[in-house]
Amino acid sequence: MRPAIPPISTLTLNRVALYDARPMGEEGRHVRFTVEAGGHRARAVAFGVGRLPDGDAHDATFTLELNEWNGAVEPRLVLRHAQAPAPAAVALEGEPEDPAAAALAELAAALPVAGATARAAGVPRDRRSGGLAGTLAALVASGEPVLVVCADARRRRGHLEGRLGGFAVAAWHALERDPALIARYAHVVALDPPAADGQAALIDERFTVAWGEPEAQYALAAHVAGYDLRPAAAAVYRALRDGALSDAVAAAPSPAAAGRALRVLGELGLVRVDGGQATLLPARRTELDASPAYRAYTTRLAEGRARLAGPRRAARAA
Repeated sequence: MRPAIPPISTLTLNRVALYDARPMGEEGRHVRFTVEAGGHRARAVAFGVGRLPDGDAHDATFTLELNEWNGAVEPRLVLRHAQAPAPAAVALEGEPEDPAAAALAELAAALPVAGATARAAGVPRDRRSGGLAGTLAALVASGEPVLVVCADARRRRGHLEGRLGGFAVAAWHALERDPALIARYAHVVALDPPAADGQAALIDERFTVAWGEPEAQYALAAHVAGYDLRPAAAAVYRALRDGALSDAVAAAPSPAAAGRALRVLGELGLVRVDGGQATLLPARRTELDASPAYRAYTTRLAEGRARLAGPRRAARAA
């Protein structure tokens, strides 16, 4: 009696290994090979191809069918489609996912403090001459948690998603405020150089330094956008005339810049933030320098500009 066709006729497997390929059929037009997923192995075939796709892992679709040969009947997997696996997600660490919530968190955070702190012990691994993709892929493949530290975590996540994944990103200022975040990760990759002495002091043997000239330029631009509060405060104030807090946050270069601008405007008596709502107060003539927060942010702006000029010169010299 002919065996019944199995109820599952299509099978999709993620991140499988395809190996031990052997040609079969006339002129080697077909391939028999081994599939491995989750420690389990099975034999499979691919028709009409002379070789398996390149790569160590694939997302693959198979059909499960019955093969009759010399009177024997057995099930076999037939490869229908294989492609490189989609990158895993990139998590955001050290700040809320929601932009408005991130702006309010920055509004309530401690002001930056200029000056060096105690230097962390240990020497980081230097991968500035290598590629970021290879460095990250190797660390993620270890199965241990990986954190990428950058100038602007949200924008950097947008740059990396779709190409790389399986790790988290955090901004340098988030680690400066909460260094305990580092303890959650076995590997920390410094993609962008730090903009402050207190941030640089966090770098130790757990870090892999990966920035070059392009990253130094990006870090400087992100730092200026985040701490030059004159244009950010003007944009936030204009957006609040006719819009809600979310509109004001979207008008700033980043949620962090929006939070800093709101703090400055609040200290100047131009905006009131209460319960997640921002309200304009009667306009009055004032100077931004009258805000203690503005003066602190301006000091941090100057500190970052001076520090980030160093990595750029070092990268050019290398």
